[in-house]
Amino acid sequence: QANYRTLSDAYLDARQAIDNLRRVPSTSLRDWIGQVAGDFEQNSGLRVDLAQFQLAVEYPPTVQAQLIRIVQEALSNIRKHANAHAVTIIGRQDENGVLLEVCDDGVGFLPDQVNDSSRYGLRGMRERAEMIGADFQITSQPGLGATVSLRLPAAIKEEV
Repeated sequence: QANYRTLSDAYLDARQAIDNLRRVPSTSLRDWIGQVAGDFEQNSGLRVDLAQFQLAVEYPPTVQAQLIRIVQEALSNIRKHANAHAVTIIGRQDENGVLLEVCDDGVGFLPDQVNDSSRYGLRGMRERAEMIGADFQITSQPGLGATVSLRLPAAIKEEV
């Protein structure tokens, strides 16, 4: 049963990666987030609340692609580990820049006590965030769900 679940997760992750390669990041960040949320809903059976996603900001395609990958990894972790009932993606802009958050109401964890496969995913998200100059933070406690937060400037120039 556990091996089947691992294979199933690996298959879903691979299929998602292939689907992403087919998509060109020319649509708006909001459209991308909607697409990723829809994929997650299909794969997990969980609904994603996008009512608080109020971002109209657009970034260069390479930056948007990294943001999408981070959101996908956060959702993948929720599907595999969180045992959540509710998932929310928040996006808002204020005078300090842009805040993007993926929140769940799952089992939560202590960030310094994650297993190796999860640690690899968390490190990947952090590295992607650093590449685009975003502050990356994970807040979680056992029994209280988890939140992946990205804070970044409202405008980011594409690195040439």
